[in-house]
Amino acid sequence: MIHVDLPFPKEPHNIKDKIVKEIERFEKKGGDFKWNHLAIWCYKRIQSYLWNSWKEYLKPVGFNWQKFLKLMSYHKDDILWWAKSTLLWDELVRKVINTLQGSVGEMIRKS
Repeated sequence: MIHVDLPFPKEPHNIKDKIVKEIERFEKKGGDFKWNHLAIWCYKRIQSYLWNSWKEYLKPVGFNWQKFLKLMSYHKDDILWWAKSTLLWDELVRKVINTLQGSVGEMIRKS
């Protein structure tokens, strides 16, 4: 398993606001839950934010941007719930760190 002490990034309210606007745009068009995922992945805003916060810690243990995106794909719903204020930022970050440091993170790192 991977154990890296990652800094806890501040909640990016500006990114959340942009994602919420994208979600609202899709919902007005009658989009369903899967369309909302497009709002999250379209610009990879939260993924980029976390990668930029952690890449100096993750690169030495074998993660690159592509592997990090694969790991973040396990958290599409969590990102959506955070954007909709159903999940707290602290909970989202803890979930991502737990995945990173667990068996899924190890599998992705070795791929």
